[in-house]
Amino acid sequence: MDRDVSSYYELACEQFKLALEAEPDTLDILQRLGDVYFSRSRLPLDSSKAIEAQLVADAKTCYLNGLKTEPEDMALMIRLAQVYHVQSQTDELKRLVADWHALGGDADLLHDDDDVFEMEFIDKVTELLKTSA
Repeated sequence: MDRDVSSYYELACEQFKLALEAEPDTLDILQRLGDVYFSRSRLPLDSSKAIEAQLVADAKTCYLNGLKTEPEDMALMIRLAQVYHVQSQTDELKRLVADWHALGGDADLLHDDDDVFEMEFIDKVTELLKTSA
């Protein structure tokens, strides 16, 4: 069964990459591809830590590329913040959460967004927002 799940993620990645070839720098496609990479990295399949780290790095690249096009895209910002959280890049995480919050971001929004956000990350954002208030 694990192999089937993994193949679905691989197929999704292939399709989003094809879509990017046709529509480079499309924010929605970059976000979705990043989400696929990130979600796949979090599955407890038989992949190594190096593969998981590469998938997180690939998600980060997608989110950063999207933010080059639209620097204040809140969905991309908070997804990148989650990557920073996973990578233990605390300073970047704090900065990005503060920027996201300044644009109107709120921790309550994270519960409704595609189930891509891990509860540990939501708790961290909530903590950061409380300490910055």
